[in-house]
Amino acid sequence: MLDETRSVGGISYLYAVLSSCNDDDDDHSSLALHLFSNIIRILFECLTFPDAYCVNRFLPIILPITKFYTDIIDKHVNISSLIDIKLLFQCLLKALERHNENESVNTNLISLIGHIYELWYNQYGQQLDCVLHQTVPQINIELLNTYKTRLLTNNDTNNNTNNNKKSQQQISERERRDTFKNLLNPILLSPMSSRTKDGLNSTNPFNL
Repeated sequence: MLDETRSVGGISYLYAVLSSCNDDDDDHSSLALHLFSNIIRILFECLTFPDAYCVNRFLPIILPITKFYTDIIDKHVNISSLIDIKLLFQCLLKALERHNENESVNTNLISLIGHIYELWYNQYGQQLDCVLHQTVPQINIELLNTYKTRLLTNNDTNNNTNNNKKSQQQISERERRDTFKNLLNPILLSPMSSRTKDGLNSTNPFNL
């Protein structure tokens, strides 16, 4: 518990530094950006570790921290200049492949993958789709395109002041999870877990 508290405290400090930085704080801003980027990379890397219990313990912190990161980074620089978006998304898919027989972990991972895809789709959709097609060549393209259309529609209505229309377009957690469960079904069913570890590792410098 103490370690978790220290971790959250450290991230909160970085967040405070980034939020308070202005044009006269370039040194502090640059250092905090790179530290925060390294924290994000390490967190995603840790998802590929074989200990399912530990992975499931820290899964809930990934999304809020990544949202903080994306929000802050985009105010300073393009996120892809600091971190490899494709690599992070590969880590998520690698984690699902590794823990596909653990129902609790893979359910949480599928939800996280859906949220991260939505979070980054507007700016980095091409990179995310590239990873999906490389990792799951037999992916249901029609379903993926339908989901992307929903995302675009949802983004349009988010810019609309009509709240009723916005609520109608909102993607539910169940829809998100079911969609990505279907899209990633080949990983969940898998001969993939036994036969493609080397294939995934060839694009993953963590080599786990």
